Amino acid sequence: MPPGRARIVSSVPDGTTRRVIGLRVDQDATTVTVGVRCVAVRTAPKDGTTTQLAWRVVQRDVTLQPGQQVADLGLECGAQEKGVVAGWRLDYGLLPVGDEPQIKTRKFAIDNPTDRVLGGTLYLLCLGDRLTDGGAASDLVNTAAATTSTPQDGAAVLSASAGLRVQQAPADPPAAPSITVGDGPTTPGPAATPSGTTVVPRAAATRTATLRGTRVALAIGCATGCSGTVEVRADREVRVGGRTLRAKALLARTRFRVTGARGTVRVRLPAKVAAALRRQRVRRVRVVVRDAAGRRTTTVVTLRRR
Repeated sequence: MPPGRARIVSSVPDGTTRRVIGLRVDQDATTVTVGVRCVAVRTAPKDGTTTQLAWRVVQRDVTLQPGQQVADLGLECGAQEKGVVAGWRLDYGLLPVGDEPQIKTRKFAIDNPTDRVLGGTLYLLCLGDRLTDGGAASDLVNTAAATTSTPQDGAAVLSASAGLRVQQAPADPPAAPSITVGDGPTTPGPAATPSGTTVVPRAAATRTATLRGTRVALAIGCATGCSGTVEVRADREVRVGGRTLRAKALLARTRFRVTGARGTVRVRLPAKVAAALRRQRVRRVRVVVRDAAGRRTTTVVTLRRR
């Protein structure tokens, strides 16, 4: 059987020290090897101290109309930062054409050859010029010596030393926040992890949300507050204006911020989409929440109409 093909559909920074790669493979007999080149988060020691590098992730949500091609979608780091590594997560159907690295800015090119409105998120990992103190390092020398009653010539070696540098370990990257969507009890589902790929853990649950007019009201809960983007996607095929939207098709997207343990986020649907959901008595939709680092939580919610 000939080897299959694999396409990178997402390359997302997870915090500042990890990266999640999403792949689409066209047949089972395909072997994919992914890797990442790592950079030390601390500089070499000087005068007994080291310096921890300052990393930051910036991101931008994008939406492309049917048939639209864009070649200058930009992300820019701060005044004292440099753009290092680009990343993206795009709806199925969008094609990442490439990105142009510049000193502080990264320009992305994306093509939407479909007849649907599609979107995604672009990322850029920034390295700051202004560095922060990374803590002290200590040099230790361990020496072992031996004695003998037998006379030795001048070439005899009766001792040896080994040097050891002790340095405070960098803090672990923050764990993915616990995000709940909607009201009602949850029924968690398993997270699928195909062999040879890295997949963002997904928590499926059945909860409720309210459809009022063209807006879907969602209750989003976080441990200590969170922000990012929330998407409403179809859970099954829906006919909208003579077109068929397949399951998981994007219906609407908005940014959100929850400052406490719980907040209400309202996602505005296109008027034709909201009318189609009512007319076809669609009972469930998928809600995808991505935090500021790109980590994802997917939840199936039951719509209550008012």
